[in-house]
Amino acid sequence: GLALDPRALARARAPVVVSRALAARRGLRPGSSLRLYMARGQTAFDVVGLFEPTGAAAQASGGEVVVMDLGQAAAAFGTPDRCDRVAVELAPGADAEAVAAALRAAAGPGLDVRTPGQAAGFDTGSLLGTMQLALELASWLGLVIGQFLIYNATSIAVVRRRPELGILRALGATRRQVVTLLLVEAACYGLVGAALGLGLGWGLANLARGVVSAQVSQLYAVLDLRAVPLTPSLVAWALCAGPLATVLAAIPPVASTVRVAPVEATRKEPPARAAGRGILALAALGALLLAGSVAAWAATGALGLVGGAVLVVAVAGGGALCAPLLVLLLLRALRPALARLGPVGALAAEEATARPGRTGVTAAALVVALAGTLAIAGLVTSLERSVRDWVKTVLTADIYCAASSPLGSQANTLLDVGLLEEVAAVPGVRAAYPIRTVFERARTRRPDGSADERPVLIFALEMGFLGSETNVPIGEPIPGGLPAAMAAIEADAGDCVAVSANLARARGLAVGDRVTVRTPGGDWSPRIVVTIIDYTSEHGCVYVHWPEYVRRWGDRRANAVDVFLRQGAPEAEVEALAAELRRRFGARYDLFVTANAAFRAQVQGVIESAFTVTWAMQVVALGIALLGLVTTLFASTLERTRDLGVLRAVGATRGQVARTVVLEAALLGLLSAALATPLGAWMGQLLVDRVIRGAYGWELELHHPWVHVGLGLVVAPALAALAGLLPAARAGRVEVVEALSYD
Repeated sequence: GLALDPRALARARAPVVVSRALAARRGLRPGSSLRLYMARGQTAFDVVGLFEPTGAAAQASGGEVVVMDLGQAAAAFGTPDRCDRVAVELAPGADAEAVAAALRAAAGPGLDVRTPGQAAGFDTGSLLGTMQLALELASWLGLVIGQFLIYNATSIAVVRRRPELGILRALGATRRQVVTLLLVEAACYGLVGAALGLGLGWGLANLARGVVSAQVSQLYAVLDLRAVPLTPSLVAWALCAGPLATVLAAIPPVASTVRVAPVEATRKEPPARAAGRGILALAALGALLLAGSVAAWAATGALGLVGGAVLVVAVAGGGALCAPLLVLLLLRALRPALARLGPVGALAAEEATARPGRTGVTAAALVVALAGTLAIAGLVTSLERSVRDWVKTVLTADIYCAASSPLGSQANTLLDVGLLEEVAAVPGVRAAYPIRTVFERARTRRPDGSADERPVLIFALEMGFLGSETNVPIGEPIPGGLPAAMAAIEADAGDCVAVSANLARARGLAVGDRVTVRTPGGDWSPRIVVTIIDYTSEHGCVYVHWPEYVRRWGDRRANAVDVFLRQGAPEAEVEALAAELRRRFGARYDLFVTANAAFRAQVQGVIESAFTVTWAMQVVALGIALLGLVTTLFASTLERTRDLGVLRAVGATRGQVARTVVLEAALLGLLSAALATPLGAWMGQLLVDRVIRGAYGWELELHHPWVHVGLGLVVAPALAALAGLLPAARAGRVEVVEALSYD
């Protein structure tokens, strides 16, 4: 769809072709001027044509693409001797694989050579895998808790239709026919629910895409996500998962229904059953899971995401299987105390234990949801406190300068080294240091001798600045500490680097080992001089002396600049110099100039926002569990309609009946929160000690979220009581005559 304007092209000094999407959003046409922030500041380009981009690059950038001459682009981006990629056109009849093999031999180890469609050795997907896996685990948790809700909803449907099903059985319908009828019906509901949920989930994903896009751009690579694609595979997965989950959750109540004799099934209100072998068997299985989890915890060290997730799921599953029996035992133990509250307390305890199966399922759902929330809270609290303490020792500059965003990340416009010289010349500036980050591949050796090659974050900076201006904690103690290590790297930058402690732990590295890093000029295997406690990247960091980075990467641009004033400069002087830097360079470079206190607050905001989506999914899981409580109480009031009528006949008021249901709900919420507290603490410990340490190499001190525990013990019963208001209102409206004739 390329359309060039010859007259605009003839007049242009810096011609560019822009996408039609960009032209529509910015009001551009051939002959217009487009101003962009480049390495050397704001630069004007002349639009000479429009085109329609396609492919992954167009999708990632929201369709906003600019094409310019290669030499012109290299000058504007500050890399006159560099390009990102070379496209090779084959001669007619040439074999692509053979040419690729010859090019690999000629190019050397510093370059990737692949044919179109072949997977790249290093791409953004490898960096996003951990984030995607974490979100998928959270979505699985929501689906599992949703099955508890489906179970209760199916139970209600069975309760309401038990007489009709009994009549069908009495008229000759076989158990298989009844089971098929109910499961097919459940599958149909699951299909409809999946279709509605797919649309709702797609809408929620579009609402969340701004947050996720900002996180990915800040942490990994620039992403401008303007729409959430609804792919055929995603639609097929959702339309299969919904009916399958519904059928699996419906099997227990359907099976219990067909086991009832037709004569008994025709009664609207069958007799209540005591806790039987099923609950005891589930509790025994749960105890085995918990015992096995304890053994695995004691026998293993750090685990990866998958192994740690399996252990956490085993603990959660064991707790859920034990929850029904524990709740029933606690309710029975509380009966004397509840009886002292009067008839309402005694009836609430009695009714909560009258139908243990349904009560137990609801308690299990609440326990899993609350324990999961507490575990995530423990992980977030531990990570936030550790990073907050680390930030205090690392962020010591008086002023931070970065383009496009206050934080100098992968999403920022890179700054030419000339800006560094201009900033250093401003009166009041004692020193200015560049910071450069770029993802590269790093290769180490596993214990079995095989190569372990994964991405790392290259952190280029002046090592003297790191040793003298910061108080960065080190991992493995060394003679002379951090200043001696930085001096050693400066003296032999071509053979010495520092690495983050999480990279060393995850790859099994120690001081004195070598790590192989890919550079544009080929593989480089420097020696590790010191390990540094760092939470910048979960993939680990390799710290390279700035002159060595410039020499090996041929890149003199920076993501950010750290500015220092004289020692002990007052805050007013810092703010005045920040204002002066904004005045001089803000408009030209799109430069964000931030004082230390404000910058620390922004870093803390990035840390907190990284868990926004996870917190939202936890709230959804808790909401699903509370909906399960509503359906449980509705089913309970339906099954004991005649009992409620008897209570009303012997003098119970509508208010007493309603308060009985509300108190029953509050009891379930309180006991579930009490059981979830130790379970959530254990799951949080596993996340911190096994998952985070194993997957990212971070050593975190567990900070138990006591505030969340206290809130849980108060809020869970309150929310449960609110969830019980609707079925309580239904129970209070029961008419005595109709209830007594209900059977």
